Amino acid sequence: MKKLILFFVLAALVSCKDKKSVLPSPSGTAGEVLVVMNDSYWHADAGKLLYELFAQDVAGLPWSEPIFDISRIPRASYNDMVRIARNVVEVDVGDLYSSGKVKFYKEKYSRTQAYVKIQAPDEETLYKIIKENEMKLLSFFYSAERERLMTYFKKNGNEDYITRVKDSIGYDLVIPTMFNHDNFHGENFVWLSSGNVDARTDLALYTFPCSDEDIISLDYLIEKRDSVMKINVPGPSDGSYMCTENVVPPEFNKITVNGKDMYEVRGLWKTTVDMMGGPFVSYAYYDKENKTVKVLEGFVYAPHKDKRNLIRRVEAVAYSWKPEMNLKSSVSRE
Repeated sequence: MKKLILFFVLAALVSCKDKKSVLPSPSGTAGEVLVVMNDSYWHADAGKLLYELFAQDVAGLPWSEPIFDISRIPRASYNDMVRIARNVVEVDVGDLYSSGKVKFYKEKYSRTQAYVKIQAPDEETLYKIIKENEMKLLSFFYSAERERLMTYFKKNGNEDYITRVKDSIGYDLVIPTMFNHDNFHGENFVWLSSGNVDARTDLALYTFPCSDEDIISLDYLIEKRDSVMKINVPGPSDGSYMCTENVVPPEFNKITVNGKDMYEVRGLWKTTVDMMGGPFVSYAYYDKENKTVKVLEGFVYAPHKDKRNLIRRVEAVAYSWKPEMNLKSSVSRE
């Protein structure tokens, strides 16, 4: 009897595993959300709220780009062909529901899928439930996009660069094969580039001494950034170098990445002589043991091209970083 029970348990486990393995690949493009919602609600306050949530501008870009591209279909058009989209919000309103509810699913109909179902008895309740869950909705899909990139990068890591970065500056992170150009400056600064001429993504990794975490602020990090970039990131013309563009003030937030407190800065960069520029995002971690600040920064140069998805690649790399790992003793440069 015990053997029979064990057989059914194992069979159930294999069945669950097989079910997930046969899920189709998701449809849609990076940064796209499919909303399944009837016209009457889409054009009402609830639909406008949902649209404004996903269509708000990405912070720190030189021009307006939405956090997500939105596609919308009525419920009558929702079928097996479209339900496998990578990011889905299904809205169902009707008398059969006594209250509003939001359900979050991963891999409901396709691999890596992020799926949300919102149920409500009427439009007023629908608006209220969306309003109450705005940040959860945004975070759920944003995290799903980042996790897809992280999974891809882990499978396509540049093992040579991963090792060289560990040996050079002591950083433990996943470096995808898209980064295939390097400029190793020693123990305190590493510069990696995708090498693409028309849509380039770069990583800058550096450390500097800091006696007290309380002095860390936006102005402090920008001052350090500019001093490091002036020395290490020259522009194409003689005497040109990278610096922070302050026409649009950078944004500064304290966030948590993989359980570690970090300081995030989003803004624009430029070169002092040449007409070059673009967005950057940096993550600074205070190493209390060694009294240093470790920085992982990504910047994008893609003239006349959208930059949202490029900067998200940097974010995915940053979320693979284990800043508490001291793989090498570093001598910091001011």
